[in-house]
Amino acid sequence: MKRKVKLDPAFELYEWSQTLVHTLCAAVLIFFFPFGLFDVMGSSMLDTLSNGETVMLYRFPYTPRNGDIVVFTHRGSDISEDFEEGRSENLVKRIIGTEGDYLRYDVERGVLFRNDQPLDELYLGSGISIERLGGLAQGVLVPEDCVYVLGDNRAISIDSRSKEIGFVYKRTIHGKVFMRIYPLERFGFL
Repeated sequence: MKRKVKLDPAFELYEWSQTLVHTLCAAVLIFFFPFGLFDVMGSSMLDTLSNGETVMLYRFPYTPRNGDIVVFTHRGSDISEDFEEGRSENLVKRIIGTEGDYLRYDVERGVLFRNDQPLDELYLGSGISIERLGGLAQGVLVPEDCVYVLGDNRAISIDSRSKEIGFVYKRTIHGKVFMRIYPLERFGFL
């Protein structure tokens, strides 16, 4: 026959509070340091990301790479209707070139080149216009400590092609988007 051992209520309260504190600390470490959440606003990343979706990003240590979708802070001119002078705005775009890359758009062939290699941009989907890339016909060299970003919906995206954004300094990048977490029916890794 087993006897039940009754624990001291103060000891039970201590154990529960210790578990709660450890759980909260783990949650803070996971979600406030290496990971972050970002709500997509606008349609510049269609069909990859849509307006109103929530994505998770990996913050650090992170080295920007071509093809990565990143969130960065933009400061300066008016790029959205509700942007106030002097405020900063977080944007989401895809890295097309990193420091030292030479980007050029062949208007006749409709092909974007990085370091004289054609890019196979399957993520653009059908019906996405790349005609606005004509500004890259002369070619650009991505400077040190910068990246060149484009939205997947090239016809409407305000990105590195525009003087409002231009080259993006690496230090302004918050992290790499790696997962869509909302809406749940589109949940998954990117």
